[in-house]
Amino acid sequence: MFCKNCGSPLNNNEVFCGKCGTRVSSAENSVAEEVNTQPVQENVSTPEEAFVVEAETVKASEETVVVEQTVSPAVSEEPKAAELQMPVNQPLSPEEAAPEKPVKKGKKGAKSVWKKIGISVAGVIVALGVAIGIMFAVNPAYAMNFLAKTFLSPEQYMGYVIKSNAEDLAETLSSGIALSKQYTADDMSADGVFEVTLGDGLDELLNDAGVYDTASFDWINSAAITYSAAANKSAGSADMTLKLNNVDLGTVNYAIDVDNQTVYYSLPEYNPTALAIDMDPYGYTSADYSEIAAAAEKLIDILPDEKATKKMLENYAVCIVKAIDDVEKSSEKITADGVSQKVTKLSLDIDGELILKASENVLNEAKEDENIKKMIEETEDVTGFTFEDFQDNIDELLDDLEDADPDDFDAKVSLDLYVNNKGKIVGCGLSASGTKFTLYTTQDGKKFGTLAEIKASGTKLALEGSCTEDNNKRSGEYFVKYDSSSIVNIKIENIDMPKLNEGIFNGQFSISLTDKANSLLRYVDNGNILTKLSLTVQSNSESATKLDSRITVNYENKPCVELYATENISSGKQVSLPSNYITFDIYDSDEAFATWAAGFDLSTLTEKLRSAGLPEMLAGGMEGALTGSETATATDNATTNAISVTPYSYR
Repeated sequence: MFCKNCGSPLNNNEVFCGKCGTRVSSAENSVAEEVNTQPVQENVSTPEEAFVVEAETVKASEETVVVEQTVSPAVSEEPKAAELQMPVNQPLSPEEAAPEKPVKKGKKGAKSVWKKIGISVAGVIVALGVAIGIMFAVNPAYAMNFLAKTFLSPEQYMGYVIKSNAEDLAETLSSGIALSKQYTADDMSADGVFEVTLGDGLDELLNDAGVYDTASFDWINSAAITYSAAANKSAGSADMTLKLNNVDLGTVNYAIDVDNQTVYYSLPEYNPTALAIDMDPYGYTSADYSEIAAAAEKLIDILPDEKATKKMLENYAVCIVKAIDDVEKSSEKITADGVSQKVTKLSLDIDGELILKASENVLNEAKEDENIKKMIEETEDVTGFTFEDFQDNIDELLDDLEDADPDDFDAKVSLDLYVNNKGKIVGCGLSASGTKFTLYTTQDGKKFGTLAEIKASGTKLALEGSCTEDNNKRSGEYFVKYDSSSIVNIKIENIDMPKLNEGIFNGQFSISLTDKANSLLRYVDNGNILTKLSLTVQSNSESATKLDSRITVNYENKPCVELYATENISSGKQVSLPSNYITFDIYDSDEAFATWAAGFDLSTLTEKLRSAGLPEMLAGGMEGALTGSETATATDNATTNAISVTPYSYR
């Protein structure tokens, strides 16, 4: 093999030419090795034929080297190196043509490290983005709270928490406002029943209490009032029927005519004529009632809806948060009746400076509040109070705040808020002057714990217990504790939580004293009787307009007194006013009232009472008292001039 630069002969393993220093390519070495190791072919008579054989051998080795040789046929000696050309198909790269440079390993290694770090950071960011995206898809509230808690300052996070909880409060307030608007509809009606039933437990209770003469009322088993009412802007009426032991004793009618300022009373089964009382002599006029009713209706109509209420609450919450400049944020685990939950605890001190600053912010916000302005302007024609008057009052209060001294507020209050992973406030704590109040609800899956506790002067009073939720209904047990003794037991069953959040109680709870309460009642007369009593409240109310409730007082687990009430609120019923009545004037009342009372059929009442089970001794005495009354005999001298019977159509 020969150097391609100067033609000097080279050994097979040489990398550089010993004469000129030119680098020998690896391809040349491999070609030389294959040429030298090739066996000598027989019958080759000339050098030209030998080189042809070598070229064919190199080609057969599948290398990319092509051997070219130009030899004069007349020359038989070995060709000179300068005349031998063996170019390679692929031209040499500059790196192969020049000597190798030393590699700067430090720089190359640093780039590799930073590259790996960049890839790792990018991977973490992508993973975090995916995780947050999943959280937003599955639970947006959890994701928002996670970001706020992680990246906001404690003061900013408290502001976020207060604003996010304003939505729940706004929903609750809006439900009440909507119900108020429903109750002030142009016309509405209500039908219901209120019933009292006495049980066997009452006799035992009275005997233990030392009341042995119960014969005068042990004939009473039940009493009930069934009512039906209707009202509109100008009038209202109600009919109430009294039942005793399921016997109808009669109906009392009540009605009011707002336009004519008249109230009516009647008992149609006993007297066909109603008693009408004129309200004008008492100083009331129809204009007074109309103005009051119009103002109340207008005020309810202009109350903000849920969206506006939420915005108002958020604005005033921000006003308070802006006054807070020192909040401590920490992670904590709270426990109630064995149910633990991890929460974020936000702590701050409420002093005079904070109170004054927050009050100033709230007043300035109210001064420019468009919702308040709208409500005042809508009722200005009735109240005479303008928004400018309201702003003047705000300015006076702001002036008073400027003169106030923060040091005048002696008590310093420490406030703790407990926030769950969805940003909802699940509890709070207040401490001031050695008294501490704590209230929170914990959750672990479907189990909920509650603790409401107050500590003062070394004494502790608490309500603690837990419940389990199934299909949005909760059942569990709670205790009222005095120091370490449980004195009151409370059980709940199937409390419908969605309805409860709407202000509707649906479910059952019972209250009773425990045996340990005896120690606290030992100085109370008949205190042992109280430990035998229990109260059960059950409600099957479907909505705020359909109520169905039952309250039972038990004595030694036996029904003592049971109260049952139902009510259905609707609209569309007409108001009925009496067509015949006697006007009762306070300046001339004796004669008119005597005339009206003379129309009673008292014997009918006595007979109905007898049918209800009234003992004859009581019925006879009552009958004699009624028939011999001065009111009955006075009617003989009453003149008809005091009677004013006026027909009145039904509305």
